[in-house]
Amino acid sequence: MAILLELLQRVFASVGAFLVHPEGLVLLAVTTALVTLQYRRVAALEQELYGLPRNRPWPLAADALVNGVVAGIGVSILAAVLGIGLVQPPGEPMMLSLLWLLALGLSLIHPRLICFAYGTSLLSLSYLLLGWPRVDVPGLTGLVAVMHLAEALLIALSGDRCATPLTFGRPGQEPVPGFQLQRFWPVLLVLPVGLPLPESLAGPDTVELWPWWPLVRPDPALVEPGFYVLLPVVAIMGYGDLAIANSPREQATRSALWLAAYSLTLLGLSVAASHLPFARWLAAVFSAAGHEAVLWLGIRTQLRGRPWLRRTPRGVVVLDALPGTPAAQAGLRPGSVILEVSGQPVSSREELHTAIQEAPAYMEIVFKHDQQLQSRRVPRPEGGLLGFGVILVPEPGDRPMAVIGPDLWRGWAGRLFRRWRRSRRDAA
Repeated sequence: MAILLELLQRVFASVGAFLVHPEGLVLLAVTTALVTLQYRRVAALEQELYGLPRNRPWPLAADALVNGVVAGIGVSILAAVLGIGLVQPPGEPMMLSLLWLLALGLSLIHPRLICFAYGTSLLSLSYLLLGWPRVDVPGLTGLVAVMHLAEALLIALSGDRCATPLTFGRPGQEPVPGFQLQRFWPVLLVLPVGLPLPESLAGPDTVELWPWWPLVRPDPALVEPGFYVLLPVVAIMGYGDLAIANSPREQATRSALWLAAYSLTLLGLSVAASHLPFARWLAAVFSAAGHEAVLWLGIRTQLRGRPWLRRTPRGVVVLDALPGTPAAQAGLRPGSVILEVSGQPVSSREELHTAIQEAPAYMEIVFKHDQQLQSRRVPRPEGGLLGFGVILVPEPGDRPMAVIGPDLWRGWAGRLFRRWRRSRRDAA
């Protein structure tokens, strides 16, 4: 118990020292600013589509900062107690720097390839096949497992808090209602990093841990580290998903569970890779392949499943209500069915628009939500349906707001092929 308490104290001391250090605060401020910029882009898109944003950037950024730091500390405690960290081979390029450079390069192919899972697979396989660069395969895959465990926790806590209502469709098909989920978090992690220093440098502040520690041991081909230090790392984590067959809350929960299963499986392979040479190959491949499978299964389920919001024979179904509008004041939410406006039944977008225009100064909205009939009086907006602030599920003949294109690999491979063919034509 004394060792555990001492280790926890070291984790919190590392976090505190990072947060009071000017460079640490600047780094956290920069990552928070980048996260805020992403939320501003989401708000700008919603402003363009609906006239006002559904999601406000500053509250989302503040929420992301608090959740990111808390979730990062929680996962850091797990990593420190279990011993999930990196060992930097002496004389080799910094693994984290290589990982960042590779992630940025891959992001030019597709933005979501910036995830460390893909770069870790490429670095690990390059080392296993070619012997360069020398990297700690168990440590790298363990790092990816820890980071995605933090991401799974964040998605479970707040993955649905930035949901943009949209209608999706493929060429030749009727559009379906749903939400695009996007979240970004600045995450503070404290990870054990092994240093190949002699034990003679041990001082009074050195803590001797359990005989089995660390759980994820370095690659046997690397030098066994003499010490581990707790190194604070700031990262930006992002989550993007579609909620068509499930509500945003349900989809975020499902995604978090799938991602947690991926993280724990990769962590198990990382531990195995510490002892079994063939397991290093499994961990290296699963880092990217498992991540891709989680994304593919999630999108496939949403595209092939039955939409959770559908038109009804009576009334009009609400996809969402914009904040601060009469629709939001009336208590309309995703899934609400508007039945009447001031005694006038409505069953289409046009009928709802006409009923709002003909309503008195204070109109009565009768709607049903979760099988409960409700009634609210709200001021009649100027501009009819546009000023009411409600987004409805699509009707026959509507065009989708977002066209679902080809899958990732066909998409970027097709672009590369078109560029190659164009360059050949220009050269000729």
